Formats: sequence, structure tokens, C-alpha cells
Amino acid sequence: MGRWAPYLEVRVSRKGEGKGPRVTWSYHQHALRAAERRDGKYALLVTDPKLSVKEVVDAYLEKGFIEKGFRAMKTDEEMEPVRHYRERRVRAREFVQVLALRPALPLT
Repeated sequence: MGRWAPYLEVRVSRKGEGKGPRVTWSYHQHALRAAERRDGKYALLVTDPKLSVKEVVDAYLEKGFIEKGFRAMKTDEEMEPVRHYRERRVRAREFVQVLALRPALPLT
């Protein structure tokens, strides 16, 4: 039963072959209710009121992919923190860094 053991009660009977099921099970209702009380809820702060609930949740679930991309850029490409405030300056700096670290392509 593994991790479900606290929520199930299983009984195995060895007598009376052919007279009903040998294995019976039931839920531990008190354990299920206690687990439900421990279930958490998350509040997601949204700065764009035009987004639907589905769009907010989808964006939240995609954050792991974005964070892995930033981690790869920082470690594989050896990028340093950027101290610019304008997006176009940040993009320009990162673009130049990526180009500088890439091997030159042979001219044909």
C-alpha cells in the first residue's frame, strides 16, 4: 500500500475459500478528513486585471520552465547580473554576451 497505508484498512481472510472475497478494504475517514484540512491554497498576485483565471494559472505553472532557462543562461553562458532599467538595454546586453560566447561559424 505504500504511502496510502494511513488512509486504507485492508483485511485478508484465510478461511472459507469460495465464500466471498478474501481481501476487503475500507477508507479511514478520519485520516482522509485530516489530510483534506492540511491541503493548502495559493494566492497568486496578478498585476494585469485583464488576465483570466486560466491564463494566470498557466503562467504560474510555466514559471519552472522560465527559471530553468534563466539558470542555464547564467551558468552555461556565464552571464552576470544586469543593472539596467530599460528592457531594450537589457536585451541588447544579453544579445551581445550570447554572440560573444558562441563559436564563430566557418565562412563558406
